[in-house]
Amino acid sequence: MKRTTQLIQTVCILLFLQAQLPRPVNASAHAFKGAAIANLCKLTGFLAKLPGDAIDRLQTEARAITAATETQAMANAAAAAADSETKVVFQAAAAAAAECAADTVAGLTSKETAVVSATGRAAKEIGHIAELVNYLKQVSAGGGSTGYCLTKAADEANAADESEQELKCDKQTIVYNAQAMQYTANDVTDDGFPVVPGGDAKSGTATNKCKLFHKGSAAAAASDLFQKPGQRSFIGGLLTVTTVGSSQPGSLTISGQSTIATAGAAEPNQILGELYNSVQELKNIQGRDCGTDEKSSISKVIEDEKVKALLTAALAIGATSTDKESPEQRAQKMLERVAGTTSELGTAIFKKIEEQQAMHTESGKATQKQLRQIIGADNHRLTLQNHTVMAQNNLGDLKKKIEDLTGQTAVARKKRQPKKTARNTLSKDPARKRVANLMAAKKMVKSAFQTLKQKQTRKVKEMMEKQAQLLFAQGKTRRHATALRAANAREKNAKIPLFFSIRNSPSLLILLFTWWHFNLFSNLRISAQFYEIYKTV
Repeated sequence: MKRTTQLIQTVCILLFLQAQLPRPVNASAHAFKGAAIANLCKLTGFLAKLPGDAIDRLQTEARAITAATETQAMANAAAAAADSETKVVFQAAAAAAAECAADTVAGLTSKETAVVSATGRAAKEIGHIAELVNYLKQVSAGGGSTGYCLTKAADEANAADESEQELKCDKQTIVYNAQAMQYTANDVTDDGFPVVPGGDAKSGTATNKCKLFHKGSAAAAASDLFQKPGQRSFIGGLLTVTTVGSSQPGSLTISGQSTIATAGAAEPNQILGELYNSVQELKNIQGRDCGTDEKSSISKVIEDEKVKALLTAALAIGATSTDKESPEQRAQKMLERVAGTTSELGTAIFKKIEEQQAMHTESGKATQKQLRQIIGADNHRLTLQNHTVMAQNNLGDLKKKIEDLTGQTAVARKKRQPKKTARNTLSKDPARKRVANLMAAKKMVKSAFQTLKQKQTRKVKEMMEKQAQLLFAQGKTRRHATALRAANAREKNAKIPLFFSIRNSPSLLILLFTWWHFNLFSNLRISAQFYEIYKTV
């Protein structure tokens, strides 16, 4: 009886102890190795910086456009107030700045595509990896060293927790503020992403800690998570799991991404190929350097010889092969003359622009100021507008003065205009004018000869009468004849000065000849008489 009681007590103690002893975990498999998952977290850390770098690159482009636009406004304002070749150089600087801004804007289309593609794909991959890590941490929470699906990175005998920075990518923060990034060989190379070499992700220590990938048999079973043996892919194919019809998974593999590209371009059908190409496009974006402000922008377009190229093109329009200097040489000398130096032309010309006096409107009042005192592109545009209006007003005043002068000239000309006559009408034609002049000369000569003819006719008549008397007197007394000869001598002496004056006066002889030419036949008798008179003289 006593022995029976002891046996019963022993059995009860054994049953109690059996209930208290730890039992082996059934239907469990390998946990993920923390060090392998940490490589995925390194990739997310790199990808999370891409948006910040993309924003910085776009802002750099925006600053370049702003600087070039403000430079254009300032240079145009200076050109409007300047004159001579200084105006031309300032206008060329404004045009070069505008060209830089236009090129930058034109290049933004392709750059925006690269930015959106890289940041979008990066965010997608970060989300995949973060969710996987978060899930593994959640199912392992509180497991200690008993049950877990993700080990620590440095200790595979214990479940992952928040103590390791390497595995905190489930809380990855994406950078959305402008932050330039230096791409290193640890982040991305011409071959791929070196932080993801790939390989087996099964823990060699925690081999029976996670039920997640256990498969009890090849048949479907409610106690199994996977109902059918085979290979599954997760996070876009980056993680591959193979389950078999036994308690252990065939593989937990992370696909390697360090050799997915050649010469900076992803090979076809790569898991992260599109992401890789987008990252390379973002990395290789080269912005147009238009400067960061007016000074650096002016210096940039001049030192890069953009202004010189514009001046050369303008000067080449009227150039010839006989010019002593080429258009390029003339452009260079023009820049040097305006700058007042042969070195650091950009800095010197910007100083000239700053010191240019221009009309500025403030509180409704226009005053002369140096451009350095007129701040901002809007004010520079207002200054340009002021000078444009002034130029238009000056042109209007000049046009009015020209119109007034033209009107006054027309009135004066009308007052001086002679009365319309046949002579004036004829004189408009050079040939007819000569005819009219000859007719006038003929009329004048004819009038003079008519007067002379009358006088000489009277003199000839008197002379003939005297001659007759003289001949008649030859038969009279000697005293009477002597008196007649004396009277005849006095008459002859009176005629001699008249005809000598005719013979010795070229002008009168010309008039006589001209008149005779037009009256040849009608005046033959008078000409004969004059010849006879001329001989007597």
